[in-house]
Amino acid sequence: MSDESLHLKISLKTLQMVGWIVGLLVVFVLILFVIVPNLPQPVSAVTDTNNPVTTPSIELISVTLDNCTNCIPLAGLISTVKQQVGIPVTERIVSFGSDESNTLIQEYGIERLPSVVIRGDLNSFPELVSGFIQSGLGYQSSDGSLVFKSPFPVYYEIASGKLTGLVQMTKITVSDCTECSPGLTEQDFSSLSPPIAFESIQEISSTSAEGQALLAKYNIRKIPTIVLSKEIKEYPQFQNFLSVGTVEQDGSFIFRNTLPYFFDLDQNRIVGGVQLISIVDSNCSECITQDRISVPLIDRLGLQISSTQTVDLNSSEAQELIQKYSLTSLPSVLFSGDLNAYFLVGQYWPQLGRLAEDQMHIFTEYSLLEEGYYKDINSGQLIQIIPSEPIVQT
Repeated sequence: MSDESLHLKISLKTLQMVGWIVGLLVVFVLILFVIVPNLPQPVSAVTDTNNPVTTPSIELISVTLDNCTNCIPLAGLISTVKQQVGIPVTERIVSFGSDESNTLIQEYGIERLPSVVIRGDLNSFPELVSGFIQSGLGYQSSDGSLVFKSPFPVYYEIASGKLTGLVQMTKITVSDCTECSPGLTEQDFSSLSPPIAFESIQEISSTSAEGQALLAKYNIRKIPTIVLSKEIKEYPQFQNFLSVGTVEQDGSFIFRNTLPYFFDLDQNRIVGGVQLISIVDSNCSECITQDRISVPLIDRLGLQISSTQTVDLNSSEAQELIQKYSLTSLPSVLFSGDLNAYFLVGQYWPQLGRLAEDQMHIFTEYSLLEEGYYKDINSGQLIQIIPSEPIVQT
């Protein structure tokens, strides 16, 4: 079945991350693949016998910390700059601790490693200079050289002699909840831009002494969840995390919006189960199937279906539901259960259907579907679906 059968335009991947991370920061990607590539085109040598042009010279000096596998990579930046400059450059790598590195650090006021010093005839590349500075990549020294300042972790802070940006992750798990959401993984964090690097990752059972201490210390009421150490604030993505968690007094970050299924300590039960009831007319061969409604809703709202039931129009149960909820169209799709545990249900359901007094969620917006027919219960006539504009644009 096509994912496009419901015109909500909400990607499943986005839904899986909602409640954990709202959007991904793209600054780093913009720097490397938008700002720098839009710098001047490569310089072409111009031959003029009366006024010969001297090709400018550029030198790239990388000051690096040996064996820092987590440090911010320089290869992409250097390669892109070299390509855009379009002339042969002199490139050198200088290891931290050497006499030359000490000289460069003092001369250019370098505070973080790795760093890159771009020097030479930079007056020939004014857009390179302005783009480099405006993007926040670094600064221009008194002699006109450009100095990359490692704006994102992981970097080595020369003054303190410490690496900044290595995060400790603690996952508080629920041992007896096989259906509970696994939550985010190291790979999910590593796929962000820039990637988040971890010094350590540990899993702690919520029933262990250490787990109980963490639950009490941070007043955690929904598990599983993740605790990140204070170093997470060094990352630009941290500002996005604030909408789905809290910063504690010791600087730790706690993810509070847990995806179902999860265990609610206040209710002392597993939360997230949703019951689906579909009412169909088995005699209506032209009608769309109930799956045309329910499957996209389940996928795009991230619902965990604990039970399904399909009843026919002519059954007493269907008639009771039609009367109780004043249903007017077939097929009808109704959801009940822990829908208040889903962020997107609360946000978008008013645009998808209506909410009964007993909290039954009833889909009514057939214009959100692709073309087809549904049946008007009162008149018995087929109604053609004319798709409307998407509710949510991606």
